[in-house]
Amino acid sequence: MSHLKLDRFSVAGMSAGSPFALGIAYLFPESIYKTSIISGFAPFNQETKKHLSKEVKLMLNLAKSFPFLLKILLKIQAKQIVNNPKKALHGFLKIMSEPDQRILKNQSVITIIESMFKEAFRSGSKGVAHEISNLLVRNWEFELDEIQVPVTFWQGKQDNNVPFEWAQYMSNKVKGADLKEFPEEGHLIIFEHAKEIFTDLKQTVSTNL
Repeated sequence: MSHLKLDRFSVAGMSAGSPFALGIAYLFPESIYKTSIISGFAPFNQETKKHLSKEVKLMLNLAKSFPFLLKILLKIQAKQIVNNPKKALHGFLKIMSEPDQRILKNQSVITIIESMFKEAFRSGSKGVAHEISNLLVRNWEFELDEIQVPVTFWQGKQDNNVPFEWAQYMSNKVKGADLKEFPEEGHLIIFEHAKEIFTDLKQTVSTNL
């Protein structure tokens, strides 16, 4: 981060951003104060995938075993997002838990999610397909117990997208990790706890300064 004139910084990753944030923590321990993982994706293996919902397990198994089919599905979804984003996101959002459905009643939240998906598919579907098939469901090429910086996992117990057991699994693997549990909340805890999550990172930076 020399071009930004930053010697040290904290990093956060939500959902599928988890392996990227954890990878940065692993690769650059001397530069990272702390890492926060919010509703984060875990390594996809025999131990973790048994906790997945039927819908998510089907999609990830498809990505791993038949990536060409995933490419076709995502290409169709990319076109739908351009033409009718609300319809395109219906299948993704409908599997979310009741606590998440309450958050999704906020039009501002829907607007943010639509913007996220539009940006993800702005250049087409190839990048998304590559990320899922070649990164999320493959070996991350580092072990969680090799991470040497503080990591906090923020996880709702009612998360239908990323099971709570994944946060438990990762926090048990990362040395000295902290797990913040939200028993009555789901995948979208970022919308309820953003200030708490990012203040925690800021406090860590201030302490080290």
